[in-house]
Amino acid sequence: MNVDRVSALVALLIIGREVAVTGIRAIAASEGMIIAAETTGKYKMALQVVAIILLILEGTGLAELGNMHLAGIVTLYLSLVLGYISGGQYVWSFWKQVVAKGL
Repeated sequence: MNVDRVSALVALLIIGREVAVTGIRAIAASEGMIIAAETTGKYKMALQVVAIILLILEGTGLAELGNMHLAGIVTLYLSLVLGYISGGQYVWSFWKQVVAKGL
């Protein structure tokens, strides 16, 4: 069985986004600000879960359902794009609150 891997760059981009958003939310919380979860981020999470499931199912012999690896990678890349869009929304929300507070 030949199992392709997810690119390390993609994994690092996903992890980097998560660390950045968590950091922004922690800084905001320390200043009494609340940054609510965006719908885009929720879609990102759902796509990540679907991508992981597809990539796990790839090695289970379900080839009759289609190319699980390709479907998983495409779904993961879509989640990556949504992740950076939602990350930008977090930054923008944080920035608006910082300006409003005069920090």
